[in-house]
Amino acid sequence: MSVPIFQLKKEEMQGRIKSLQTLLSKEHLDACVLEQPDDLFYFTGLHLSYGRLWVHKKKTSLFVDSRYIEVAMKDSFVQPVVLFNEEKEKAFVNSLGPAKIAFDGTTLSYSRFAELSKFLEKCGNSSSLIPKERLTSPIRMIKGMFEIKELKASANILKSAFWFLRGKIKVGMTEVELAREFEIFLRLAGAERAAFEPIIAFGKNSAMPHHRAGKTKLKENQIVLMDLGVVVNHYHSDMTRVFFQGVPDPILLYLTSVLKKAHTAARLLCKPGVRLGQLDEAVREVMRKDNMEQYFTHSLGHGIGLETHEAPKVRFDSIDKDLLLEPGMMFTIEPGLYLPGKGGVRWEDMVLITKNGCQIITDGK
Repeated sequence: MSVPIFQLKKEEMQGRIKSLQTLLSKEHLDACVLEQPDDLFYFTGLHLSYGRLWVHKKKTSLFVDSRYIEVAMKDSFVQPVVLFNEEKEKAFVNSLGPAKIAFDGTTLSYSRFAELSKFLEKCGNSSSLIPKERLTSPIRMIKGMFEIKELKASANILKSAFWFLRGKIKVGMTEVELAREFEIFLRLAGAERAAFEPIIAFGKNSAMPHHRAGKTKLKENQIVLMDLGVVVNHYHSDMTRVFFQGVPDPILLYLTSVLKKAHTAARLLCKPGVRLGQLDEAVREVMRKDNMEQYFTHSLGHGIGLETHEAPKVRFDSIDKDLLLEPGMMFTIEPGLYLPGKGGVRWEDMVLITKNGCQIITDGK
C-alpha cells in the first residue's frame, strides 16, 4: 500500500529537524538560528518572507510576525510557534544556557550578524554566535522521497516545455519570442514560474553560457541552445539541450559528439561511494583527449532542490570535491564546449543517486 502524500511529507519534515539536531551534536554546537527563507521552508513547511527558527539539540522554537502567526500555528511542522516578542525570545535563548549557537555564514549579512550579537548580549547568558559555512547543506543535499516526487513533477513539466518549444521554433523567429512561448507554456502547464531567466541562444550566441535572449532571429542551418528551468511546488528543475535547425555545422556537430561522450563518462560514475570530484575529472579527461578542455569554462554541475543552484558544487577543485556520492543526492551534469564567434554546445540533465547507481530525471533525451 502506498503512503499518503501528506503522511510521507509529515514524516520527512519531522526527520529533518532530527537530522539538524544530530548535525549540531556532531559539530559540538549547542544550537543554531535560521532565517533564510528556503531554510525556513525546508524545516517548517511554511513559505515565510521573514521568520526566525531556533533549533537546540533537544528543542525548537519558531518566531514569526503577525502576518504569519495564524497559518504558522496551524500548519508549521515545527512547534511551538511564537509571535515575535523580544522578551519571549530572550527567555527561550536563556533556557539554552550558555550556548554555542551556529549561523549560516554564507547567507547571513554582516548587519544581521551585528543585530543578533547585540540580541545575545541583552540575553546575558554568555552565548556566542559561531559561523558555519553552508550550515544546512549536508542535510538539504540528501533528498527524501517527498522531495524526489516534487522534483520529478517539476522536471516532467520542464521536459514537456522542451518538446512544446521544438514544435514552435521556426526560421525568422527571435530568441525573445521563443522565450515568451516558454513563459506562457509553463504557466498553463501548472508551474509557479521559471526557475531563472530562460537562456535561449541562436547561432554564435550559444558560445555565451549565460546569454540573455534577445532580438536575434533564427536563420537556416544554425544551432539552437535552450537552458530552461521551472518551479513546481517550490522545487526547481534545470535542463539544457542543443539541436540544429537545418544542416548542422560540422565543427559544432563534432563538439556535440565530444560533449555527449563526456556526459556519458560522468553519468557512468554516478553511484554511491564515488568521490564527487571524479565526475568533473572524467569529463575533462574525455575533452583533453580531443584537445577540447580549454573550451569548457564552468563547473560540471550543481545541486538542485528548493534552489536552482545549491550544494553540492560538482567540480574537480570545489569545496565539495571529496564528498562521496550517497543515495538521495540530486545534482545536474552539464558539460559545455564554447567556441567564441562560432557557437557552443551544452547538455544538461538532473541526476538522482540511487542505491545501485543513478536515475536521469530528465531522461537524457
